[in-house]
Amino acid sequence: MKKIAKILLCCMLTVGLLWTVRTACLGVTANASLSASAATVEAGQTVSVILNVSGDSIYGVSGQLVYNKDLLTLQRTEKLISAWDVSVNNNRLFAADNNLKSPIKGTKTLCRLTFKVNSGVAPGSAITVSLQNLSLSDVSREYSLGTKSVTFTVNGTQAADNKLSSLSVSNTTFKFSPNLMEYDAEVPYSVSQVKVEATPSDSTATVIIRYNGVPAPDGVVTLREGKSNYISVEVKPVNGTSRTYNVQVTRAAAGTSEPPVSSEPPVSSEPPVSSQPLSDNNLLKELSVSDLTFLFSPNLREYDATVEHSVKTVTVTAEAQDPTATITLKYNGTTVEGDTVTLRDGANYIAVVVQAENGATRTYNIEIKRNKDTSSEPPVSSDIPVSSDIPVSSDVPVSSDLPVSSDVPASSDIPTSSDVPASSDLPVSSDIPVSSDQTTSEPTSSPNPGTVVRPKKDLSGLVMHTAYIGGMVLCLLAGCLLGYFICERRKD
Repeated sequence: MKKIAKILLCCMLTVGLLWTVRTACLGVTANASLSASAATVEAGQTVSVILNVSGDSIYGVSGQLVYNKDLLTLQRTEKLISAWDVSVNNNRLFAADNNLKSPIKGTKTLCRLTFKVNSGVAPGSAITVSLQNLSLSDVSREYSLGTKSVTFTVNGTQAADNKLSSLSVSNTTFKFSPNLMEYDAEVPYSVSQVKVEATPSDSTATVIIRYNGVPAPDGVVTLREGKSNYISVEVKPVNGTSRTYNVQVTRAAAGTSEPPVSSEPPVSSEPPVSSQPLSDNNLLKELSVSDLTFLFSPNLREYDATVEHSVKTVTVTAEAQDPTATITLKYNGTTVEGDTVTLRDGANYIAVVVQAENGATRTYNIEIKRNKDTSSEPPVSSDIPVSSDIPVSSDVPVSSDLPVSSDVPASSDIPTSSDVPASSDLPVSSDIPVSSDQTTSEPTSSPNPGTVVRPKKDLSGLVMHTAYIGGMVLCLLAGCLLGYFICERRKD
């Protein structure tokens, strides 16, 4: 009984040692991580999210991209390994080694996702980008990594309110608007003083009234006769920049006929100054580009598309929401006359600048990538073998018994290359043996979108595992024999 126990103990020790060696040699794990180009970012700026993948012979990656579209807009996806294809369709990320020749070994940066933080996102907001159900594939198995995430914070302070909710000057009549900062008024000679009253929209803001550059704390201003009197009202928020409203009050000179005091504005021979505030609407109502299809939104200012090389020009159509706004079209930073743009190969940058009536501008950017012309490149046909690439095999018999067909045309009747039928029409003779040294390359097709390519298992891995199993069996037998001999020696 003791002999059997000792033999079993030796076997267990041998198996444990072999399992440790196997884990160290073959137990390769796969992992992935997300990182951001910055820990903090301003609203309106871009941030890059980078996917790093580690493992041994990783050929495919897939996962569900999750982020808050109210906070972020995905602008573009870039692959950082040239032999791989990376795409995001319906928020599903797919990446694959097309030719199965450039697997990820070790740790590599696979792709970069560029997001734009939407305007108006509150400072301090934490934004998270995640890849859920993340899966990696290698030669023999798939690794389910669950969810990988990265979080960054919107920096800065909330946009300060530096506007007035009301502004009035005694003995004058003008219509106030928070967005209009210049006013003119006239008073008769009998009005020697006016009182300025201003209320900020933000109760924490400070209002400073000045007359000809000198502060007037109580808002009471003594006017000079026959001259213009300049009153400024500065609104200073707790955080942020100030805004200044200007009122020019002209007091009539002594001895001039005074206009009757009326609640209505005086009638003047000069063209009346409109009391309506200038519009600040710089949004587009419609934006379209010929040969392109994209979903337009007035609040979305970044677009991109790809066109074939045959598309040489595009026509940009833009219509502003406010008819008083003006639209300027720019191509690669240069103003374009008309609405037609001539494209060059590669990236083309089109900007549509909308200027509101009050001067505020908004720019819509369209990046159009035009594919290069590939028609001039000679097609690489797999139907016409290159003689230098086909090894000459001594196994191919040259027989004088091959029949000579009377249908073979004379040399003058040999068709030109344009008359040669496609390779699929040529009969393949099964009588001519192919040398075992001649290899036939199989065409590699690109993976369909949404498909992670699983490579064929190579025989080297199978041979390695088979050799390992055989070695483990031999070691078990050796352990049993060793335990047996130890027991026999002690017995003697």
